[in-house]
Amino acid sequence: MSLAGAVRHRYSGKVRDLYETEDGLLLFVASDRLSAFDVVMAETIPMKGAVLTQISAWWFQAIEGTVPHHLISADTDAILRELPVLQPHRAALAGRTMLCRRTKVFPIECVIRGHLSGSAWKEYCARGTLAGETLPEGLVESARLDPPIFSPATKAETGHDENITIGRMREIVGDKAAAAMEDMTRTIFELGELRFVFVGCSEVSFFILFDLRLHACVVADCLRELALHRRVPHDEGREFRGARSLRRARANLARLLRSRGASSLCVV
Repeated sequence: MSLAGAVRHRYSGKVRDLYETEDGLLLFVASDRLSAFDVVMAETIPMKGAVLTQISAWWFQAIEGTVPHHLISADTDAILRELPVLQPHRAALAGRTMLCRRTKVFPIECVIRGHLSGSAWKEYCARGTLAGETLPEGLVESARLDPPIFSPATKAETGHDENITIGRMREIVGDKAAAAMEDMTRTIFELGELRFVFVGCSEVSFFILFDLRLHACVVADCLRELALHRRVPHDEGREFRGARSLRRARANLARLLRSRGASSLCVV
């Protein structure tokens, strides 16, 4: 999307475009682009960006007053009143735009796991650990983790993220920020469970930033990217061991992308 002359373009990712206003606010615009395993498809999904943005808006409203965040508004009319220079682009921005305060990004992805699956299951099978921390013996695939385990990851510029220990996270961001990030992550997960959004969810991940104005940690826009694709189907109260079918679908997609020239794909 081009907003040339209206706001300054800062960055385009796989899905989102980032712009900066004259007074230093950030404008996130979610496109309809589709990506998988770091590959952007030629095809798009109509209204995908609007749906993702409104999911974020719902979450920011849900945590309002409980967990601080950087969102100013996701309402198109309100944004256009704040930035009338964008009026000619109303149709392109409608429903898919968020106006946010500037923040400093921590190079850490906050991940909390309610079930043992994905890369966590792979590491457990190999070493009996999760992000270097020892887990009890005898756990099965997709076993419920009670309490849920906070397992941060480094955010890589290229390639795949890497699970790290909480100790390593403290070394990167400092003790105070690390404690705040874990506390905020657990609060959001507990709120999601209370609202039945995360029931059966094996993994939730998002980013926490540092608000330069508030001098405090805040939740980032990537709430819309909560990793709810790792959901454990209910199996009449028994531990679910049937994640193989979901994993097989991911593997088939990875093979398809490799056949079209994509490389360095990692399936977990």
